[in-house]
Amino acid sequence: MKKGLFKKKIFIFFLSIMLILMFAIVLLYYYNDKKVEANQSSLEIEQFANAQFNKIDLQLNIALNYLMNIKSHIQIEKFAIGDTLDFYNVLKIQNELKKNILYIDNLDYYIGITKNQEEALVITPFTTTNQSKYYNQIGISEDKQEWLKNKIKDMKYNREYLLVTGYEYCDESNDRVLNYILKDDYFGNGECVFIVTIKEKSLFSTLLEMNKGSWFINREDKIIAKHKNMDNESFLNEDEIINYLKSNNNSIEEKEFNLKGFKGIIVPSNVLDWKYIYVESKPSIANKILDIFIKLLIPYILLIIISIYITIKITKKLYEPINSMVNSFEEFTEVSEVDEFEFIKKKTNEMKLQNKRLEAMLLEDKNIINEKALKDLLLGIKDIHKAKFSDSTIPEGKAIVCILEIWKNEEDLINENIVLVKSNLRAKAFELTNVEFVNVDYKTCALIFNVNTAQEAIKIIKDAVEEVEENFEIEITAALGKIVDSYEKINESFKDANKIMEYKFALGQKFILTSEELKSIKDRTYYYPLGVENKLIFSVIEGNIKEVNTVITNLVEENFILRNLDNKSRKGFAFSLFSSINRILQELKEMPEDFFGDDIQYYDNFITLSNEKDIITGIERLFKIMIAKINEDKDEDNGRLADEMMNYIHENYHKDISLNDISEYLNLSVKYSSLLFKRVTGSNFKEILNKHRIDRAKEILEKNPKIKIGELANLVGYNSSNSFIRVFKKYVGISPGIYGEKFN
Repeated sequence: MKKGLFKKKIFIFFLSIMLILMFAIVLLYYYNDKKVEANQSSLEIEQFANAQFNKIDLQLNIALNYLMNIKSHIQIEKFAIGDTLDFYNVLKIQNELKKNILYIDNLDYYIGITKNQEEALVITPFTTTNQSKYYNQIGISEDKQEWLKNKIKDMKYNREYLLVTGYEYCDESNDRVLNYILKDDYFGNGECVFIVTIKEKSLFSTLLEMNKGSWFINREDKIIAKHKNMDNESFLNEDEIINYLKSNNNSIEEKEFNLKGFKGIIVPSNVLDWKYIYVESKPSIANKILDIFIKLLIPYILLIIISIYITIKITKKLYEPINSMVNSFEEFTEVSEVDEFEFIKKKTNEMKLQNKRLEAMLLEDKNIINEKALKDLLLGIKDIHKAKFSDSTIPEGKAIVCILEIWKNEEDLINENIVLVKSNLRAKAFELTNVEFVNVDYKTCALIFNVNTAQEAIKIIKDAVEEVEENFEIEITAALGKIVDSYEKINESFKDANKIMEYKFALGQKFILTSEELKSIKDRTYYYPLGVENKLIFSVIEGNIKEVNTVITNLVEENFILRNLDNKSRKGFAFSLFSSINRILQELKEMPEDFFGDDIQYYDNFITLSNEKDIITGIERLFKIMIAKINEDKDEDNGRLADEMMNYIHENYHKDISLNDISEYLNLSVKYSSLLFKRVTGSNFKEILNKHRIDRAKEILEKNPKIKIGELANLVGYNSSNSFIRVFKKYVGISPGIYGEKFN
């Protein structure tokens, strides 16, 4: 690096900021411009399309009003109820139809009147014919006519209509037509069918000279009419439009249309249950690129030029004091390749580092001395006058001790994790002026609070401990002793907290245990704390008949000799034991019927027992059966499971495996697998896995001493080189690098 490099860094930094800022400004301008343009385009589409749709609605309204008027004529009624054909009445109907037919405001339509009878007469403005010929004329083929007659027969009077599309004379080269079919009843004496036939192109007559967009009319799940004006653009598929309408829940409200490269509007008809759809294509990619170039790139290029000029000025001004400072160092003037700022940072960091090291050493010595003195006070080894503190200052006022016990799965609670947890707790204590940390033993530490009330201490504990629990995925139980008058008596508070911690299982292993909760034990109806339950379950699973008998004897003595339980409490105690039995079966992954076999009646009847003598007999009998069954299968299974466990480790040690994985492989619970592993191997899963991995690593190093440590770590299942080196040192006594040098 040469002199002036920091100046370049300043220039690049400010130029980058300026360019990003300018780009953001131009992008915001472009975005707002496009937003205004899109709103204007939507408004234009809405106004243009609504004007055309209103014309179609007006035409339909006139035609349907005329139909309603025709229906009420006396001649139509006579035609409907007459059994014989009255030709004079037919002529009158034709004359009436001729008055207003053919063109109404450019709408090309005509009306046919008939009865829903086989080959009934159809009356039109200029002629009469039979149904088959007329249906064929209005685009309804012969194979569809029978369907139409049945549909007309099922229609309700004046309450629904049919809409049938087709081509005149069933020829697709002719005009496409829409047939609006309505049925009416005349006082129950007869009925008429009215067929209004509208030519599709007349609906869009005002659009024929336009070269813009496409128009569709939709009813239910069909496009019943369409008109395309777009010359050089792809035409939307009708199925795509119908699917789009369905995806929008066929809303009857006016809304925008936005599909693929098209935009438009959907407007419901005010006359019929139709939807009008107008669609036009969005701007092409070429037009979009041109638009971006004109509105975005050209302004940005101009702003880049301005940004460069401003950056040069800022860089020159900022660099002046730096340049002056570095040139004042004699050492700097003697070198030709160095970064000015890095040079200053290096010198400053060297001084800071030395200062921090000195401070850390002093603070560490002070903290070690103080923690040792506090531990002596806490454990009652020395009194306050003999305990040696780094300074003579001892906090005044009341004090309270909280014992923290760390909990986690035994396989994962390695020494490293405990050290890290305690380090975090110690750091949090140092941050507070009224809290002291003391390391008690392997899984236990203590916090000494200089507070007036227990609530103050509880608040601090929650804030500090909950964060540590979350970060390290562990559980911590806190036992809070009584408040004492001074630090001289903290041993009393410590003893009180220890006593409370002994009842952690009986108290439900809550987060913070206090003396108030200890008093609540006396109010319980029967004695069966969680610690005792876990001990009983594990002893049964291990087949330890001596330990099981001891636990059962203690439970019987506590609940039936030392306590006078009522019937409800006895049942509660029996139910709790029954739940424990079920937990044991779950751990063993056994069904009650399969496990107990011929003795299943003792299991089934146990929960119904209420008599004291019957419950005691039932408990002893059930657990005797379970122990016998487990010990009977244990010897046979242990050898097989031991082989399977070791084979699994040997085959999968290079993967990121855990006790959960081997439990799934063996189809056992994690807790049972942990107990079983220790029983058949004499060690825990983590220990066996690490030993095997290190043995394999040693073999690889002996064959290939020059292998990279990171690569070797991955080969034997470690994701972190640091973790691998630490474990290797633990089992071998030296690092893998030094071990490999022996074979180089």
